[in-house]
Amino acid sequence: MKTEKLLATLAVVSIVIFAGCKKDDFVGKVGVCPVVISTIPANSATGVPVNQVITVTFNEKMNPATITQTSFTLQGPSKVTGTLTYDGSGPTFSFTPTTPLLYNTTYTGKVATSVKDNTGNALQKEYVWSFTTIGQYTVTLSSNPLAGGTTTGGGTYDSGSSVTIGATANSGYTFSNWTEGGTMVSTNANYTFTLTGNRTLVANFTENIKVYSVTVASNPQIGGTTTGGGSYNAGTSVTVGATANSGYTFTNWTEGGTVVSTNASYTFTIGGNRTLIANFSENIKVYNVTLSSNPIAGGTTTGGGSFNEGTSVTVVATANTDYTFTNWTEGAIVVSANPTYTFTLNGNRALVANFTKIIKVYTVTVSANPAAGGTATGGGSFNEGTSVTVAATANTGYTFANWTEGTTVVSTSPGYTFTASGNRNLVANFTLNVYSIGVSAKPTAGGTATGGGSYNYSSSATVVATANTGYTFTNWTEGTTVVSTNASYTFTINANRTLVANFTINVYSVALSTTPPTWGTATGAGPYNYGSSVTVAAVANPGYYFSAWTDGYDVVSTDASYTFTITENRSLVANFRESIVVNSLTVSANPLIGGTVSGGGSFNSGTLVTVRAFANFSYNFTNWSENGTVISTDATYTFTLNSNRNLVANFTKSTLINCILLSSNPLNGGTTSGGGTYYPGETITIKATPNTDFTFVSWSEDGNWISDNANYTFVMTKTRNLVANFVKGPVSPAARNPKTRNQ
Repeated sequence: MKTEKLLATLAVVSIVIFAGCKKDDFVGKVGVCPVVISTIPANSATGVPVNQVITVTFNEKMNPATITQTSFTLQGPSKVTGTLTYDGSGPTFSFTPTTPLLYNTTYTGKVATSVKDNTGNALQKEYVWSFTTIGQYTVTLSSNPLAGGTTTGGGTYDSGSSVTIGATANSGYTFSNWTEGGTMVSTNANYTFTLTGNRTLVANFTENIKVYSVTVASNPQIGGTTTGGGSYNAGTSVTVGATANSGYTFTNWTEGGTVVSTNASYTFTIGGNRTLIANFSENIKVYNVTLSSNPIAGGTTTGGGSFNEGTSVTVVATANTDYTFTNWTEGAIVVSANPTYTFTLNGNRALVANFTKIIKVYTVTVSANPAAGGTATGGGSFNEGTSVTVAATANTGYTFANWTEGTTVVSTSPGYTFTASGNRNLVANFTLNVYSIGVSAKPTAGGTATGGGSYNYSSSATVVATANTGYTFTNWTEGTTVVSTNASYTFTINANRTLVANFTINVYSVALSTTPPTWGTATGAGPYNYGSSVTVAAVANPGYYFSAWTDGYDVVSTDASYTFTITENRSLVANFRESIVVNSLTVSANPLIGGTVSGGGSFNSGTLVTVRAFANFSYNFTNWSENGTVISTDATYTFTLNSNRNLVANFTKSTLINCILLSSNPLNGGTTSGGGTYYPGETITIKATPNTDFTFVSWSEDGNWISDNANYTFVMTKTRNLVANFVKGPVSPAARNPKTRNQ
């Protein structure tokens, strides 16, 4: 695991090492590991300009020959081409893209391990970083209404740009405001804002109002009066009115000789100046002749209506069947005894044609159906036109239904009144009463009740109550009155009834005891209703623990709190046992990522217990503490557990970092990998790969043999300078170790 900040700090300090970062015939060099200490843009930067020049700064001057288009690349959706500039006079090189970068795009820069300093030391790890370019947003503009005006300034801009948009009103319109999503954002026609997202703006315009005049006049002037003239805004709804004077009638409205309306009240939407003339015509006298019949059913009249003064008018009276014409009267004066009456009209007339009824006698017959259902009265002989009332009276157990004549129902009222106009044969119909018996159970869970329904008057009914499990039938009640204590109750129907079958819930007892009696207590005994949820609880005395609940010889629960539904009497025993003291040991790491711990758990009091702490990579074990007090600085801590304990293994972050420097001997013998900077305690594997015709011999440090394994693994404890030794051609196994090579 590498830390950029620590790398940079380490890189700027020159250290004297043997062979440096490069070994050549075992001649010592002075040098440092090249490290990238900064970039422009920085890693994870956002909002980077699209014309940004990229720079990379090392901790020392580098060999310009190694700073190439191959050792440095910039990648976006595709590889970026550009000009790479570095003269070696300083630690910073620059890269200028050929074309601007793309907007709102993430780019990744890479510096390869092929870059070297002026002493030949190479970058030990490829350096990779990324950044994101600035975004762009769109400004969309429109006019409301479209004819109201034009807008300028819409388009695409960089995020954070200052944008100014403009609105210009067309002729006949005035700019009102800018709105976005229905919300007003500015009343200035030129609106400037900083762009942080897409904007959709509407320039709102108001149409300028025009005023028109309406002129009204009467023709002839004495014919009538006019109203509604004046000045009005364009588009206004205008109503002009014409009122005729006595002796005149309104004819129409005209404009420039053209009829525009025949309604005295003329409404229109104004779009220009108007000059309207209300035209009137002089009236001719007209009189009305109004006719009527007495009585109305006696006959009909013809000849009435409206006539000009002096007209000869004839009215005719025609008697209906069973009537004869008597005379014409006006007020109380008889004006003619002739059904056809002719006169000259000189004023309004109101004439009545009088008729006389021819009297007839009719018979009304009444009867009851069925005969036992009731009685019918009111029949007899009656003059035509007489009001007749017949009456139906129901007997006990019956209800009047209706009066019928043939198969037609003529009335549903027991007292039926009508006017005699013919012979009648009326039947009073009665129906046998049907009563409702309603039954229910109380409580509902107590049982069921049957036998309810509809029954004819005087029939026999039986209702039955059946108790559910856990309940007993008590009685039948109606309202608050007990009507029977028999579950099966029979009676004669003579009225509607609502019966309730009452049930009582069974009660059972729960008896409790403990064994041994002095080792604990039990609660929850008592009487309970059937189906109740019962909870009994057992509490052990100090030094004892609850074992089980038993009922007879059967274990019914191992829970100290035992809940069950009661359906019968219960006799329960709470059983107790003598207990052993057990202590708990809790262990944890601080911080959690600092390491791992073991040894926690539950133990009998007096047990010898060992806890262990294991530091994670880049952390060191510090101490064991309890409630903030240090109790041991040993990662493995052993003690006797006599109480509950909570131990914390404390770790601290390692701050030291070391450098692994690798080289090949001879230089063309092969390549190495795995060098770089690491934390102490980190497990490192370095690798030596021989070139063609060479064989790996060993790893050495300061001229001393270290390992003959090309893949050499070790734990980082200090800065190291390791040489991979190769020989031309094959080599025997004995020759790999200098200790055996000289024997």
